[in-house]
Parts: sequence; C-alpha cells; structure tokens
Amino acid sequence: MKRFIAKYMLYIYLNFIKEENLTIYKKWALPLIKVLRFLNSIYIWTASILFFPIFLIGMFIEEKENN
Repeated sequence: MKRFIAKYMLYIYLNFIKEENLTIYKKWALPLIKVLRFLNSIYIWTASILFFPIFLIGMFIEEKENN
C-alpha cells in the first residue's frame, strides 16, 4: 500500500507540479503560512499564560490525591 501511495504521489508531482507552480507557492502561499504560524504562536502563548494557574491547581490536586 505504501508503495502504491508513493507511486501516486510521484506521478502527481511529475505531471502536475512544475517550476511555475513553485513561483506561485513562493508568492502568496509562503507569506500566508508565515502569518498563520505567527498568529498561532500568539494564540498558544496567550493561552498558556491564561491557563497556567488552572494547570498548576490541577497538578497540586493530583499530587494530593496520589499521596
């Protein structure tokens, strides 16, 4: 099954993805991916700061239950 999927992906790459498509990727897709990664990192940092006390309290509760 893996070999069939690899052959299919190679066929798609050789027949449909060309040098011109790479320039399209570099023009609009790469900046979009960078912006989305930046927004995701802001979301993760904000959520980690907001939920830190909740996780800390949960850790203390679990520690007391185990002892």
